[in-house]
Amino acid sequence: PQQLERTVLVASAVGRIQDVTGMITAATEEQSVTTAEIAKNLTDAARNTSSIAESIAKVASTAQDTAGGAAETERAAER
Repeated sequence: PQQLERTVLVASAVGRIQDVTGMITAATEEQSVTTAEIAKNLTDAARNTSSIAESIAKVASTAQDTAGGAAETERAAER
């Protein structure tokens, strides 16, 4: 009888350990999916930031060209 009780207790403990292991596995998988999504979002954000920086550089260049053209027009008008 004592051996049977011990076996039942051990089996119960093993069952609880398996339950906890399953929960840890599920949480780990969910964390992996979330981490992959975060990495993708960071990559997208970096790509978008680079695109914005390129656009700003083009606008700055165009503004500089426009300022140069305006200065030439002003000089021509003063003649």
